[in-house]
Amino acid sequence: MGSVVAPGATVSVCYMDRRPADGTVRGGPPTTTSGPVYGAGLDGPRSAAHSMTSPDRRRDSPPADGQASPSASRRLAESLEILVFTYDRAERLHDTLARLEDSPFGVCRITVLDNCSPDSTPDVCREFTERLPALRVVRHSRNIGLGPNYLRAVELSRADYSWILSDDETLDLHVCADVIAAVEAAEVDLISLGSPGQHAWERGLRSSTQELVDRGQRFFWVWTFAAGVIFRTETFDDHCLRSGYQHLHGDYAHFPHFEFVYESLRRDASVYVSEHVCVSRSEGSAPRTQGTPLSWFTQIVRPTTRIAEPAWRQEAVWEAAPSRRTWALALAQAIAIEKLDHPDRMWRHLAELMVSLVGPQRLLLVALAPLALVPRPALLAVRRAVAAADRVRRRYRAEA
Repeated sequence: MGSVVAPGATVSVCYMDRRPADGTVRGGPPTTTSGPVYGAGLDGPRSAAHSMTSPDRRRDSPPADGQASPSASRRLAESLEILVFTYDRAERLHDTLARLEDSPFGVCRITVLDNCSPDSTPDVCREFTERLPALRVVRHSRNIGLGPNYLRAVELSRADYSWILSDDETLDLHVCADVIAAVEAAEVDLISLGSPGQHAWERGLRSSTQELVDRGQRFFWVWTFAAGVIFRTETFDDHCLRSGYQHLHGDYAHFPHFEFVYESLRRDASVYVSEHVCVSRSEGSAPRTQGTPLSWFTQIVRPTTRIAEPAWRQEAVWEAAPSRRTWALALAQAIAIEKLDHPDRMWRHLAELMVSLVGPQRLLLVALAPLALVPRPALLAVRRAVAAADRVRRRYRAEA
């Protein structure tokens, strides 16, 4: 194992250093960032990945319902690495690390990638280096952006499985014995822990990616929720990494892992769906991530243009709404809201959608585009009427 770096020391970290047995470098163009790195230190090639579980680095959790035994904890620590990317949300990061500490996953190596947060994030990280035995912290010397931070988390992982979290998801990890068993058995490529839009999925299901699509599940919508999936590290290969970096400022601006999700479908990766929802999107995080409804529609459609299979491409676009029947309604509402709130950006989004959509989805957009010409006073009147009707419905429900 690499030597432990003293707290607060500044080192030069090359993130393109995950090497297979032949020593070649995987990933995109070599990029080096300087910043404080402390905690469990940075390991070298992946062959040394599991040395962090030497006796002086272990912490066995006591057996409990839904938790692993001490021997299982050691196997879990050797099999899974958790990486948390963060920026300027020290309080939420504190909550996330505390939940991990108070779970069977506290024995795993946990890496925090701090995007040069200006708040008290470094203090939170230093606090948890005393509480989590295998915590390491990589603080970038500048904010490199969410997408690059995610991809560097992929590159840094050395365990057989990786779980990449943002700092503000809601975790419920007290009943997760089946997830631990799936990681230790190492029989599946993807483990789904929960996601928006996954309410119709059968829990405890063993399946494959193409079977899920055949069942009509919202595949792309669910798997692009990064925090909701544990994946076999080697499947996020050089091609997926290079594609992620190549399209960070284009098609994959909001989904740097989209190529990985797409490739998982193409090779029909094996899947396990956890018995209980362990991860969910926290309240208030969606507006920060998604922006306006029309902007979000555009963000969803943009990466689908790289899907070669027409049926899968159209299915990925339909998933922008809960069902095909509500897709046109959702798009109509998005156009109306954009006209009211951000008319300066509306035509740019509509133009991009017109180019990106194909088949029946483009025809629906053509049919709905005249909404952009409706006078704003008329749309404001409709908004007020809808809001009033909604208040009446809520009052009646409260009184019932």
